[in-house]
Amino acid sequence: MEQNHPDSQAKLQILLASAEERYKSIHIIRERIWNTCTWAIGIGLLVAGWIVQSDIYLNLLQRIIFSLFILISFVAIRFFYLKDIEKGFKTQLRIVARIEKALNLYEAGAFDSTDSGIYPMKWSNAGEKDGEGRYFTYSYLLLYISVAFLMLAIWAKFLFDKHNNIL
Repeated sequence: MEQNHPDSQAKLQILLASAEERYKSIHIIRERIWNTCTWAIGIGLLVAGWIVQSDIYLNLLQRIIFSLFILISFVAIRFFYLKDIEKGFKTQLRIVARIEKALNLYEAGAFDSTDSGIYPMKWSNAGEKDGEGRYFTYSYLLLYISVAFLMLAIWAKFLFDKHNNIL
């Protein structure tokens, strides 16, 4: 059976179009992460501020239920929603790195007479465990800090409230 292989120019166009789509996907994913984390952090800090400033006094059971709700929401966002998005993001990065390799963007002398590629060789590890990107790590850290402030607001106020039901 005869296979119909595209010529070099067609391959180049396919690679460029594919790279463009992957770059768009990566930007969309980064924006989705940014929006999710920004909203979660904003809501967490807003609620923490409201708890500290309000005259509402929650008893021990209410604080436990509220804390469980916060932790369940955090787990759902962090370990299900964002983890799934991270998996797709890393897949897109690996595809882009492969396309960039096929386009010789990491090869020295491919486009000019310098002794290094257009892109640094370390970028070819994008999406891999040894890749240098820490976008998700820092986004997760901000979520952890937000949840910690919220939990601190709930429990610190409880411990210092003159109206609590355990003293």
